[in-house]
Amino acid sequence: MKRWLPSFLAFAFVGAMIYLANFGYAVEFFSAAQRSGADKLGHFALFGGLALVLNVSLACRAWRGWLIGSGVVALVATLEEWSHSWIPHRNFDLLDLAANYAGIGVGGLLARWIWARRPPAA
Repeated sequence: MKRWLPSFLAFAFVGAMIYLANFGYAVEFFSAAQRSGADKLGHFALFGGLALVLNVSLACRAWRGWLIGSGVVALVATLEEWSHSWIPHRNFDLLDLAANYAGIGVGGLLARWIWARRPPAA
C-alpha cells in the first residue's frame, strides 16, 4: 500500500486542479500562470509527476517497451485536454498537450532511473 500512496495523492491533486480550472475557481491564479508562461511548466510538472509516481507504483511495468503508467497518464492527459473543447471558459491548446507529453516522457525516464537504482528486496 505504501508504494501506491504517492499515486493516489498525485491523482487527487491533479484532479483537484482540473476541477478548479473546469468550474472557474481560482481564475486569477490560472490567468496569471497563463500570462507568465508558467502554464506550460505547470502542465509539464503535473503530468510528469503523475507519470513518475504511477510508473514507480507499477514497478515500471512495460508493454512492448512502453511504460504502462506513462500510457495511462498520456490517455488521461489527452482526454482531459480534448474535453476543453466542450467547456465554455476553457480551450483546447496543442502546446498544453505537448507540455503534458513532454512531462510524461521525462517522468517515465525518471521512474526507470529510480526503479533501476532501488535497493534489492530483502
